[in-house]
Amino acid sequence: MHTVRLKLETDKEQRDMLERSFHALSHIHNVLVAHVRKLLCQLEHNHEYQDMREAYIDLLGRKKLSREEECQKKALSSGMKGIRESLGLSEYALQAYIKVCAKQFKQLLSSQQIQKEATRVYRSAQAYLFKNGKSVHFKKYRDFSSIEGKSPQNGAVFDPESFTVRMNGQTIIVKLPKDADSAEYICEALNDSISYCTISRLMFPNGWHYYVIITLKGDAPKKLIPGNRTIGIDPGVSTIAAVADDEAWLEELAPRTHAYAKKLSDIQRRMDASKRASNPSHYNADGTVNRQCREPWVFSKNYLKLRDLYKYLHGCKSRYIKCSHGALANRIIEAGTDIIAEKMNWKGLARRSKKQTETTDRTMEVTDSAGNRKQIRKCRRKKRFGKSLSSRSPGLFMSILEKKSLILRRQRQIHRYSEVQSEPVLP
Repeated sequence: MHTVRLKLETDKEQRDMLERSFHALSHIHNVLVAHVRKLLCQLEHNHEYQDMREAYIDLLGRKKLSREEECQKKALSSGMKGIRESLGLSEYALQAYIKVCAKQFKQLLSSQQIQKEATRVYRSAQAYLFKNGKSVHFKKYRDFSSIEGKSPQNGAVFDPESFTVRMNGQTIIVKLPKDADSAEYICEALNDSISYCTISRLMFPNGWHYYVIITLKGDAPKKLIPGNRTIGIDPGVSTIAAVADDEAWLEELAPRTHAYAKKLSDIQRRMDASKRASNPSHYNADGTVNRQCREPWVFSKNYLKLRDLYKYLHGCKSRYIKCSHGALANRIIEAGTDIIAEKMNWKGLARRSKKQTETTDRTMEVTDSAGNRKQIRKCRRKKRFGKSLSSRSPGLFMSILEKKSLILRRQRQIHRYSEVQSEPVLP
């Protein structure tokens, strides 16, 4: 499958309708989250489930299992699944639960759009139960960016002949990009059959802009012609080194990302100053937050404008990083058909060091509260590469490169992507 995103030309009435639809979606999501949290709390207090879970975890930790233990493991898994389903913690049970609440929004959201949101909440519950999820979180209205469907005839319906989208009785015009190459690519992509449509929105300084994301069956139109060489890639925290038979290059990942960081830092400072000026009772004399104050927070118009600008710049930074990574991945694929990359653990590089705190040989002079001067030795920093990984996103680049390689392989073009573990070179 592949997707095409097109901008919607909306008038005031259509924007109001879409805004009310997003408000309805946020209400449905938070009702589902509250219900799922209650079910998870019931699971935590279910002694039978917890005993089965402990036994299952014990079997998972063993290296080799006998045939009886394998059967016991399957029985425990099915038993836990039965308890979860009896409580109503399943995808279809959540979809049935939200039907009653969703009746009031039938003019704004279709049945399949509501079911899709229930599926989203269930996936977050699965991440909490089976992966590293911390909790199932509530979301604010501003955090919702898409209304997803399940079929091309339900919810948002795209008509390729009139180039319009029909939703909730409104017909919205879809805008083609002005660039001739982009328009040609989109027209070629729309020849495939449509799977479903998603209404998305992006924040701009003048408010929300709405888009339709059309998910199409099959592969995207061919744009890349891969080369015929073997390329080795050494990914770093902020750079990528690539070596071929007759060529080598070192590229910086997302080189202009620091400009966005500087702008975002400046906006955060201005937002904090505005919030402090509008809410003096919420802060103590030393500048810390007054936890005892129960008055509502007041946000000025200037603060709200800065908040929208802050969200817009974060989106610009994200889109720039993704576009820059995509261009660099295309350059590598056009240079060779066989890509060998070093396997990296990006999460491990982002964590703080677990070593005991050490002091360096460097000394510096400080003055204590009594005015006495003394020499101290600085501690060695435990931080690693969290900030660089956040701003450069090397893991995203490697996933984009791998995804493009898999698509080319599916299109029967000779291409291979593999990751190998690096080994130290002995003298």
